[in-house]
Amino acid sequence: ATVQNLQAKVESLTTTNALMKEDLAIARNNNLQMQEENRQLKKELGIEVKDAHE
Repeated sequence: ATVQNLQAKVESLTTTNALMKEDLAIARNNNLQMQEENRQLKKELGIEVKDAHE
């Protein structure tokens, strides 16, 4: 592979990595929102909810 080809591959992988980091951040945020919704629903149903930090 030529240096130019390798540079293009690195650029492509860098872009892909940045997009995957964005996707991961979105997924983590969605997960936190769903955990909170789940906690609220359990509370409404009278199911004991333990603090996640305990």
